[in-house]
Amino acid sequence: MKYDENDPLIISTIEDMILDPAKVENLIKYIYDDIYKAGVKEMTVFYPESYFIMGQCNIYAKILSDIFGKYATTYDNTKHVITKIGDNFYDFNGLYKISEEDGKFIELPKDWLLASEVTGLGAYHQMDDDPLIEAGVNAGRRYIYEKAYQLSNEKSSR
Repeated sequence: MKYDENDPLIISTIEDMILDPAKVENLIKYIYDDIYKAGVKEMTVFYPESYFIMGQCNIYAKILSDIFGKYATTYDNTKHVITKIGDNFYDFNGLYKISEEDGKFIELPKDWLLASEVTGLGAYHQMDDDPLIEAGVNAGRRYIYEKAYQLSNEKSSR
């Protein structure tokens, strides 16, 4: 697989995907399944679902941000990081509905996602987090590539 973010088919697939929250949620589920099956969960103290919802939401925002590039904007309210993709917000659990209890989310520069000392977010641990980020980004890009080229999971190379 040669993933090129400037490939017209990739761009078209992403632009189609961001219009439908269910499609983005399918990608989010695919990322989780891929990380879990790959055994990356064993590289951290927690399973991916616990890890990303118990303080490392910034790491998951990094994954989504890297996958969707210019189509993603990250936001934080000092308690949680979410990623706006298209017109909707997402986190590890999928579509995220902002409530009054959340307070105000402000745009978080993407280069601050791993700077926990600045944001008060989950601490970035290169040895634990880089394999998760790499596995998540690779899974997401593979998913988009397979959709763009109409490949089934069985036919694509990993």
